[in-house]
Amino acid sequence: MDLDVFIDSRHSQSFGAVTVPVHKHRWQVRIIVEEPGEDHAVVRYSKVLSAVTVALQRYDGVILNDVFPFNIIEPTHGNVAMYFFNSLEDTLAIMDLKLVEISLWEDQDLVKQVKRRSHKLDEALRGEDILTNMRQGLPEQVVTKRTPIKKRLAKMITTATRSF
Repeated sequence: MDLDVFIDSRHSQSFGAVTVPVHKHRWQVRIIVEEPGEDHAVVRYSKVLSAVTVALQRYDGVILNDVFPFNIIEPTHGNVAMYFFNSLEDTLAIMDLKLVEISLWEDQDLVKQVKRRSHKLDEALRGEDILTNMRQGLPEQVVTKRTPIKKRLAKMITTATRSF
């Protein structure tokens, strides 16, 4: 099953000391999903397209540098395509479907093609460092004193996020 989703976004990039100003992209994200069998293909197409669209919708019409995970990692074409692959692979796995490939197109030119999960990207986005940075970035009035129950809950959440 082949699906196409279009994303209009903007981003800036840094290459060492040089920063490219915010600029626009209109990407066509082509997704190839392995179909489980003939009987489910027609029924699942609309569900798969909806799931893919919802998963990628938060990157449409935004400055990528302001949205997770691109507020942490550089929003290069490679990182965008790899993150989309990892994210959609997880989304489709819930539906018992296998993501085969993602290709990122712009102006009818193939920009990046990804055919397997990036475990390196998963590792870069995992861990308490991200949560710590997010907590430290909160305004003062949002930070609250933790009671023993809140401490236990925070520990459970931290432990749970490590298993992903």
